[in-house]
Amino acid sequence: MLYHASNTDCRIAALTPPLGGPPAEHDVTAVNALKRTGVGAPDRIQLEFGLNAALACLLLLGTGCASAGYRKPTPACINDYSEAAVTEIAQETRERALQHPAYHFIPFQRQQMHWYDPRHLTWYLFGNDADGIFGEGSSPEHPYRTNINCIIWFKWDVMRNFGHNMFFYPPLGSACFNSHWNWSLFKADAKGVAAFARDRTGVFGEGTSSFKLNLNDLKPLIALKLGRFESYLGWRERGNLGASFRFHRKKKSHENKKAAALLMRSSFYPPPSCLATALLVRTFCPHPF
Repeated sequence: MLYHASNTDCRIAALTPPLGGPPAEHDVTAVNALKRTGVGAPDRIQLEFGLNAALACLLLLGTGCASAGYRKPTPACINDYSEAAVTEIAQETRERALQHPAYHFIPFQRQQMHWYDPRHLTWYLFGNDADGIFGEGSSPEHPYRTNINCIIWFKWDVMRNFGHNMFFYPPLGSACFNSHWNWSLFKADAKGVAAFARDRTGVFGEGTSSFKLNLNDLKPLIALKLGRFESYLGWRERGNLGASFRFHRKKKSHENKKAAALLMRSSFYPPPSCLATALLVRTFCPHPF
């Protein structure tokens, strides 16, 4: 009876020790794993290499966070927000936020770090040097939330403002520049049609309907406005990345508002002549019926 070796048997044979020596414990474990999953030896080597590389990166980041330190302590950056706090609750929330351990792994300001600090990566991907990673500096009067915890960080820094620094600074962003280069490859709005011309408008063109295809700081933007519908995708005129797809509510005209106000007033407040007539009837005819 002939026996045909399968691929699994070949992979198992590749992991067995040479003749004359007992199999090592880790080899037996690997063989059992291969039997269950069917993963080949080359694939297993690539997987182990990837895991070891990820572990090395984490160890490097942890070592840097533990030993590199900051050139400037995080609590000393209380005045480095985009806008100064004007209320006590805003100031107190910022002070508590800068004491949170998350700022040990995600620096608040780039100037805090040494050039060799591995936390440049976390600052670039998850940092927010304008409003903070908890949104504590989003408003000078009141912060995004007064609670400072990991849930607030996820809502603000990941769901609402993911990649703030990444899309604010080069190479992906250019909002940090003092001046910007805005040109329209094609634009059609209330002023007419233009191509390869300097664009001095905002995200959308003039009028109630417009379309533009721009290069803002050499980065693309496409924007469309049709009445109350507005949509755009790309780098805006200030150099920051954005996207929008929305309908605006219909605005009431000034005449409609005035007519509605008069109608409301006439409904609840009768004219003075009616009031005078009712008063006379009530005075001279207490029981008219």
